[in-house]
Amino acid sequence: MQTIQPKSPGTTLPKTSLKPDLKIVADEKILQVSEAFSTIGKVVKKSGNEITASDLENADALLTRTTTKVHKKLLEHSAVKFVASATAGTDHIDLDYLSDKGIGFTSAPGCNSVAVGEYVVNALLRLAAKKSIDLSGKTLGIIGAGHAGSALKRIANCLGIQCLLNDPPLSDISDRTDLIPLDDLIAESDIISLHVPLTHTGLYPTYHLIDRDCLAAMKPNSILVNSSRGGVIDELELENHSCKFDGIILDVWEGEPAISLKSLAIADIATPHIAGYSLDGKFKATEIIYRETCSYFDLTPTWISPRQSKSTSPVIDLQGKKLPLEQVLTITYNIFADDKRLRKVSVAADPINYFRSLRGEYDFRQEFSNFQLTNYSGLDKATIDSLKRLGFIF
Repeated sequence: MQTIQPKSPGTTLPKTSLKPDLKIVADEKILQVSEAFSTIGKVVKKSGNEITASDLENADALLTRTTTKVHKKLLEHSAVKFVASATAGTDHIDLDYLSDKGIGFTSAPGCNSVAVGEYVVNALLRLAAKKSIDLSGKTLGIIGAGHAGSALKRIANCLGIQCLLNDPPLSDISDRTDLIPLDDLIAESDIISLHVPLTHTGLYPTYHLIDRDCLAAMKPNSILVNSSRGGVIDELELENHSCKFDGIILDVWEGEPAISLKSLAIADIATPHIAGYSLDGKFKATEIIYRETCSYFDLTPTWISPRQSKSTSPVIDLQGKKLPLEQVLTITYNIFADDKRLRKVSVAADPINYFRSLRGEYDFRQEFSNFQLTNYSGLDKATIDSLKRLGFIF
């Protein structure tokens, strides 16, 4: 197999002549993984951080999330022919090794983009309410104009927030005129949100992209949001510059699952790498990797995702109350509950496993478009219009 770069949904991968009696080792936290993949083989489920080389000796396929580091040591003595990651990012995968060994690969780009965008908007509105920050007239700078960054722009625009975009790799391969240099975005933005992969090489490495110089150049009293990868920000420098910000929102952490308590302390909102953890997003990820695995092994997909057949929506009865937008959004997702749980890591007997448990046992939230609002007569027209643009059902 010549190319194994992450495939977009719908891309057909090279096929093999194997029969459907496959052995599939899978991260047990992949949603509906048994229901889906038992239609094409025997599924062996394990905790993602406990998958070992011996587990893969006779396996045909490996299904992962970010907790499994996929590299030569894990795969060199295995029979694995195909790896699928139910994630948007791929920094936990040694793609060069897979390519060298002719091992097929796919991921799920864009599966959690809506969830991430909604997380950021929810966090900004909650932060603004908590600290009496007026977001009107603020400019949101989005670094990374891929799936998640683009979704955030669409959602922010629904609320009338002006957005700027920066994405050098995309600028190099497109003629888009809405992408601006990083220095310009930093100089002009009141809020900066990061949506880039973590890379250490190439023309535009993102490791410590937000370094001392970038932090010093950001506007005083600005807001910084990171829901991409922890290593994109130099956390030591962030700690040194934290006083200049009106708000710091961190969902990802350098060195996680061993996170810095100093970085945790300076964050106004802190969550355990769950920005993309919506029920819809997790279903999308499983759907994508299931379809691509079937395609690779030349099998007919037969599993039907429950997401595709859902017939009811959760109902929010507003009881005629006059509520601001951020309070309505809180009903769908209380971000400060996640914040409170994460801060207990500072007193946990085993902080690393505590952090892992917050992610592994997370109760996936639902996206805005799933919720139906009733008895909303107390809402003003502007709030109703915003909620409709965000996808709520009326």
